[in-house]
Amino acid sequence: MSNINDEIWYNYALGIQTWAGKSQPDPNTVYFIASAVNKGPAAGSFVPDANMNFTLNKICDALIRSGSPVYRYISAVKLEKNLEQGLLQQLKEATEESVAAQTNYNAQRDNAIAEWKKDEYSGRDANVGLQIWVTSNAPLMLNARVLRDSRAQVVSQLNSQIFGAGSAKLEQEKNACLQADERTVPVPGLNMKVVDGQISANEYRKYYKAFKMGRSVTMDEWARVPLDANYEFNFTIKSEQTKEVDWSKVGHEEGVGGFKLGWFQIGGGASKDWNESSVVKESGSFEIQLSAQRAGLFNVYPGDWNVKQFNKIYPDTVGDIQLAKDAVQPTQLLCASRVKLRVKFTGAKETAFDNLVKEVKGGSGGFSILGFRVGGSAGSTEDEHSHESTLDKKDGWYEIKPTLVDGSCSMLAVIGNKFNA
Repeated sequence: MSNINDEIWYNYALGIQTWAGKSQPDPNTVYFIASAVNKGPAAGSFVPDANMNFTLNKICDALIRSGSPVYRYISAVKLEKNLEQGLLQQLKEATEESVAAQTNYNAQRDNAIAEWKKDEYSGRDANVGLQIWVTSNAPLMLNARVLRDSRAQVVSQLNSQIFGAGSAKLEQEKNACLQADERTVPVPGLNMKVVDGQISANEYRKYYKAFKMGRSVTMDEWARVPLDANYEFNFTIKSEQTKEVDWSKVGHEEGVGGFKLGWFQIGGGASKDWNESSVVKESGSFEIQLSAQRAGLFNVYPGDWNVKQFNKIYPDTVGDIQLAKDAVQPTQLLCASRVKLRVKFTGAKETAFDNLVKEVKGGSGGFSILGFRVGGSAGSTEDEHSHESTLDKKDGWYEIKPTLVDGSCSMLAVIGNKFNA
């Protein structure tokens, strides 16, 4: 990897931070700059909430489920104990029974969902919601749910006897996280409806409540901006003016940004086939200009399951919770409308890049500059979430624009709060 790689990504991150209007960010805030120009959540008065929520779900999904940073942290909390041996033994047995009941419920729920999908007359294909369908068609799931809840109640009561009043709050936090993951119908504050066809409308899951009004109204306004309107957001990166790297200015500890991808890559197959382009090693200079007609921050709010200020509420923990300590809670997305990248090379770099462009336009592979991809294939996962871009040359500048659909924009960064703050 070239020495200048980190400098270019860092300068890109500083530019994105400026667009976010936070040149002096909170020390507990981290900026994760997208290594590929991602599709922002589609929104607007003509876009169903479910479509927007689906993308938010994909972006912020890491904070939910048993085994998530949130759940792992609260599961590691240490409370003072009443060490009466009889109660401890009862708790051990009750916990084993609760785990078994939960496992059985999960299996019965999965079976019920599978049967509901196959029931063409009174199931999903007949537009009958899962929650309604199970009341008449899934007695095993309903019985398993009752048993699970009763076993969990016993554990909660024993915890209160052993660990005191604080255990009730802890158990409530843990159960809220589990419920947000397991619910098959939307529950305000716990999960949300997501789009049909990608995840069935009746398999509502996860946890984020989209900031509907602010985002939808803004996207309506962005869509009305004329195509030839001025670009209000701009910044430039020049090869001879790259700044000293200090990733701590965008919130990363010990000054490490974590970028292992080259700022200029070439490839053609799956993501693993993309490598740093040899163009960067040629003599000459380059200039990159980033522009967007509109850009803004959009809030995403965690559900009622969320635990705030972990260390202050639960300072004592046991076991390995490094994942939770290093985790970041997404709070905002930085999105831009009609973003574009212009790049100009000189010397041998220009000749090498011109030749590369001819190959790409001839159908041979592709390249990516700061995540703006032209040609090639990014792999199935990346193709689903990232934009491919168009390429034109004018007055010596190559202009790269992500392809967009109505109601969409480009997501350039995720901003979040450190759990360990």
